[in-house]
Amino acid sequence: AAPEYDSWAARDYRSLLARFRQAPVPEMPGMGPMAQQYVPELLAVTFLLAMDFPPHQNFSQPCRESEGELRAHCLAIARKMLDQGSNLTEAQIGASVVKAIGSPDDVAQAVARLREMEWLMAKAVPLLSAAETVAVAGMDDFFEAFAESGETAAMQALLARHRIPLVPPEGWTKAAPKAAVTP
Repeated sequence: AAPEYDSWAARDYRSLLARFRQAPVPEMPGMGPMAQQYVPELLAVTFLLAMDFPPHQNFSQPCRESEGELRAHCLAIARKMLDQGSNLTEAQIGASVVKAIGSPDDVAQAVARLREMEWLMAKAVPLLSAAETVAVAGMDDFFEAFAESGETAAMQALLARHRIPLVPPEGWTKAAPKAAVTP
């Protein structure tokens, strides 16, 4: 197996961003003035999600059903996706395979890594949502880190800028989604 996992998301984001920065910035109806200044970055992220992640769906199922040497390779790749991937999607895919075919220690590590990723998302998403309408410190840092190392590093940069811990406190669990209220 390869010594490292090559997460292509940051590389592809940089490529898309360079292209979008060369084009005239379109008006985005409904987008606040603060978000409007990041249109090339937002378009690059959107296209990245649409183009780069669908091929991952063909990885999980065959690996869950694999045996022997192929199973060992699948597990090695899944561990690397979980530990070295640059975004939440890679971590989730890696974790799903590790949970299916890994050892109890592998599963425990996958659960811990997903908990860390969920913490980053829980803390970064409100800041990113606020940035659609008001100035949020660290947005330039966020997009620079995304281009350099991917989504995980971008969220870490944003949280660091706001002095929010990068790892969840002891006992933290992801909040359950709120149920819809019907009158």
